[in-house]
Amino acid sequence: MIYSSKSMFDSYFSAETKAKYAICVAQWASACSYAGTYQLWQYSNTGSMDGISGNVDLDYAVRNFSTSTTKNNLSSNTLEQILEYEAKHWRKLE
Repeated sequence: MIYSSKSMFDSYFSAETKAKYAICVAQWASACSYAGTYQLWQYSNTGSMDGISGNVDLDYAVRNFSTSTTKNNLSSNTLEQILEYEAKHWRKLE
């Protein structure tokens, strides 16, 4: 997966590179305006979550990461589904 800002994807990554990897676009806005295909959109870096002090990133997944291992198997997930998956598969970094 490549994580970068929309402007970096638009300006610095080739179409060939973007085609090889899942894309996570960081664009803190009410809508993602990246024209290419992406699997994750980080829409905020100022979210909050019980049990975590400080800000957390907020992401929207357009790919079901819990059941898919291929880049192009896309589906919409609710925030609840995303958080449930992350709680099961990610450990807290200290």
